[in-house]
This record gives sequence, C-alpha cells and structure tokens, in this order.
Amino acid sequence: MRIRFHVMLLNWREIQMLKKYLKQWSKPQRHTIQATLVEKLNGVLNLQTHTISPTLPIVFDYGTIAGLPLPLPGLIHGSQRIHYYKKLAIDDKVDCQYCVNSFELKEGKKGQIGLATLLYRGFDVHGDIIYEMESVLILSKMYMERNLKNDS
Repeated sequence: MRIRFHVMLLNWREIQMLKKYLKQWSKPQRHTIQATLVEKLNGVLNLQTHTISPTLPIVFDYGTIAGLPLPLPGLIHGSQRIHYYKKLAIDDKVDCQYCVNSFELKEGKKGQIGLATLLYRGFDVHGDIIYEMESVLILSKMYMERNLKNDS
C-alpha cells in the first residue's frame, strides 16, 4: 500500500511571523484526565487498561497565542520529547500551554532547512509543572529554495 503526503509550504511572511511570536505563551487550557480517554488511547496502543500512556499529553488542547494561527500548513513533524516531573493519574486536572521556543535556519545534508521548536507544558492546579514536551518542526529544502532565495 502506498501512502502519499501532500505538504503545503509556508511563505516567507509566515516564517517571519513565527519569529515574531517567540517565547509568547498561549492562554492555558484546563483538562481533566478522564478514564474514557485513557481507555481509548490504551486500546489503540495495546496498553493495560489502568496505565496512562506517557504520550497522553499529545492529545490535549494547548490553547492559542493571539494572532498566531497554528498549526501552519507546511510544517513537517521532526521529533518529539516528553519529560515528566510527576505521574499523571485519572481525574487529575492539567493546565496546558505552549510557545514557539525557537526558530532557526540550518544547513542540512541537502541544503538549508528551517527548524521551529515548540515547547508544551502541563501544570497541576497548584501551578507545579507535571511535564514538558518539545516538538521540532521542519521546513523542507524545497520550501527553502522557493522562498529564501528571494530574501537574500
């Protein structure tokens, strides 16, 4: 079976917009860890019923940063890391927010690429951090060739 992905590319104005919003945090969104959500995710991942998957925070809504329409088309998922400071439990309340932590252009094996790093955090009701999650998004070489050559 062949799967095709269509990637819409960002324009230069949208790249500059990412830089404009560096380090601005979204308005926190509160979530309650519900047993039904845990069961559904565990069914997909073939985990034990009462285990909370370490990847559960990926499905949370992290709110919005005023004026920044994420996800932007053309961002390719590169990597993701999650660091836990406490365990999550059913019925926990978690306040979730994110920011564009960094954006840079780098030389890759096949030319220049853009890397946007998003930082996601979850806090308990007392404001103590539960986890941090970092996602690196990649802007492709094809995109860079089309858009960055005009800005030199």
